[in-house]
Amino acid sequence: MKTVYDFIKKECAGVFHLLTVRDGAPVGRPFGAIAYIDETLYITTGPHKAVYQDMVASPAVQILAFKAGARDWLRVSGRAVETQNLSVKAEMLTQCPNLLKYHAVAEDPTFSVFAITDAVADLHFTK
Repeated sequence: MKTVYDFIKKECAGVFHLLTVRDGAPVGRPFGAIAYIDETLYITTGPHKAVYQDMVASPAVQILAFKAGARDWLRVSGRAVETQNLSVKAEMLTQCPNLLKYHAVAEDPTFSVFAITDAVADLHFTK
């Protein structure tokens, strides 16, 4: 998953799309915060958002990212599992300092972090 993280951060300016399931249909939206901690990808959202409710109700997710102006792209399929681990949340804030505008501390109750478990990456990189 390190290759996935590096591609999103370096080649996609940290922007990717997260797909969830709502009422049996896919729902996608752009995301801009991702972390790589202990060989696992992590994303964040807030409990007041529909995407949070989507992941709690149906944890099957996909991450899609592509490099602008190229034909390089990736897809990661996995399960979103919320973590309450404060050291993981603190590291998420360290790796994504833009989040500090919204969450000053890892203990913030509006700061939810999800591990992407059972992740399978499908990489399509040209030379």
